[in-house]
Amino acid sequence: MSLNAAIPLQRGIAMIEVLITAVILAIGLLGMGALQLTAIQATNDSSQQSQAVWAVQDFAGRILSNLEGAQASQYIVPDATISCATPPANWCEDDGDASTATPSCNSAQLATFDKWNMVCSQADTTTYNKTNPIDFLVDPTLTSACNAVDGTTGNCLNYTVTLSWTAQDENSQVNAFSTTVEVP
Repeated sequence: MSLNAAIPLQRGIAMIEVLITAVILAIGLLGMGALQLTAIQATNDSSQQSQAVWAVQDFAGRILSNLEGAQASQYIVPDATISCATPPANWCEDDGDASTATPSCNSAQLATFDKWNMVCSQADTTTYNKTNPIDFLVDPTLTSACNAVDGTTGNCLNYTVTLSWTAQDENSQVNAFSTTVEVP
């Protein structure tokens, strides 16, 4: 009789154990989901930082490849003469399209093209059939300033190139990357 009496007292215990296990499992899965979301946001932020470094280094390389234009302070951005609605008259880049390429550009034309290419970011890839690292950033702003001028020649000695953008997270914080370009 004592064996039969103990069995009715055990009813529902297995169900409570299953429910507790399900709650613990649900909490664990929610934690894993939150961890996955954080990892995706970190990956996206890292990707944006990589694009920004690439864009700034690209512009710094453009400055260094046109020393005459760089020394003449022609790489200062923002530049009111740059209109994103109208590409520069001289297309100073061989992009494989013979109809747009200019055979040779002087230093001022090259600087104008380089600034337009980076500032306007050529988001209209259907017309120009190309992309720019800045295209992958939210609200990008490229600035370039001449920090030091040679007192004798008036030549720009170095630039600070900065790219800022809005992060794609819940805080929408503004991130920035800068580099200094020494002009020989």
